Amino acid sequence: EALHSQEADPVTHFNLALACEDLDRAADAAAHYRRAVAINPRFADAHYNLAQLLSRLGRRDEAVRHMVRYRQLMRRR
Repeated sequence: EALHSQEADPVTHFNLALACEDLDRAADAAAHYRRAVAINPRFADAHYNLAQLLSRLGRRDEAVRHMVRYRQLMRRR
C-alpha cells in the first residue's frame, strides 16, 4: 500500500528492500534498492546495501560498482 501512494519515494523503496531481505526475497530486494538509487542516485545507504546483497548473490562486478559509488558519496559528506 505504501508503494502505491509513494512510488517516487526512494526511502519507501529502501524500506521495502529491507523487508524483502528479511523475507529472503533477494530479487525483490535488489529491485527495490535499484529503484531507490534510480530515483536518488546520491542515496548512499541504498548503494551500500545493494552492493552487499549483490556480493552475497555472487554478482561481484555489479557489487563493486555500487560500493565504489557508495564510497564516492561518503567522501563528499
